[in-house]
Amino acid sequence: MGSADRVQIGVAQRIVQEIDRICDAWWLNRETFEPQANAPLIREHRMQLAFRNRLRTALREKYASEFAVMDKDAWPFAGLGKKTLSDAFSRYDVAVTAGPDLAALLELSIDDSTVCHALDNGEHKLLGICDGIGCVSEKPFWQTRKLTTEDVAFAQGRLSAIPVRGLFYVSRLPHQSLDILQSSVWTDGGSRPFNSALIQSPMTSLEEALERLNQAGLFIWYYSLVDDRQLKLRPSGFGSN
Repeated sequence: MGSADRVQIGVAQRIVQEIDRICDAWWLNRETFEPQANAPLIREHRMQLAFRNRLRTALREKYASEFAVMDKDAWPFAGLGKKTLSDAFSRYDVAVTAGPDLAALLELSIDDSTVCHALDNGEHKLLGICDGIGCVSEKPFWQTRKLTTEDVAFAQGRLSAIPVRGLFYVSRLPHQSLDILQSSVWTDGGSRPFNSALIQSPMTSLEEALERLNQAGLFIWYYSLVDDRQLKLRPSGFGSN
């Protein structure tokens, strides 16, 4: 293992430790992010704001100015003169920087903790897999979005260099539990459906989808307020799950 790899693992360990603590605290407190009358944010946005604030505070207290949590959705490919690429990979829920570099990209979910959402967030946005075939167009995602093979390789390289890429999912609805079979299909920002390139079977469960995404390199945090299950999955090479 080279020195650069050791630095990346060290960065990942520090960030992951704090995300673990958020996951444990919210699971034990059965946090649901209920909207309040005097703060008319929808549940998903309340979760996003709470997560950013909690992670920012924890990282600042432990590591001073080493890390920064962005206040807005992240556009990691903006400003590179590649509009089609920037549009195809945009609006990440949580981004952590270490100096000029991205140290973490996370996608969050509550009330949409489904296979479709996990594959869009994970296979598409965090892994950069663009080979899924459109259910209607019968064209791969990269072709539908007018990307070149060089664009795809560039996106995958840039994403794979980020120490922590992960999903943080909360399930509070019975029909979104881990073991219910769902179509292995995801939709992009234009609501176009694509068959998963990562999962070959037409039907899969959220648990299997999360495990496959983890095997492909993502960190997974999940807890359910329906059956009290919790998952924390680490990519191979980071440590035992």
